[in-house]
Amino acid sequence: MGTIAGRYRAYKADRGLVDFDDLLVLLIRLLRESAEARSHVHERFRYVMIDEYQDTNVMQADITRLLAGAQKNLMVVGDDAQSIYAFRGARFRHLFEFHSEFEDARFVKLEKNGSPKPGVAEEG
Repeated sequence: MGTIAGRYRAYKADRGLVDFDDLLVLLIRLLRESAEARSHVHERFRYVMIDEYQDTNVMQADITRLLAGAQKNLMVVGDDAQSIYAFRGARFRHLFEFHSEFEDARFVKLEKNGSPKPGVAEEG
């Protein structure tokens, strides 16, 4: 009979189905193995913005690097204190490792919620 995971994989294969994790694996494989696909993606999407970067897992961080390509026109937004998907493999450390991988990136830290009232100088 096999394991539940094995039966699940067989069920998907028999029906030509993929789940979310399969989509990540297939995208990584495509971008790594096909220069043509990589080139097409980089031409079509000159800029990439990823929100909630603290909730990315290892595969999603790999996709980020592959999407950024040589241009590295990439912006990520995240808050390490709001990471909620560790149970799905998310690593809030990606936020802290980002600058070491993308050395030319500017780091903007927002420490104050809200904006000053119009016509009122901000303290500081």
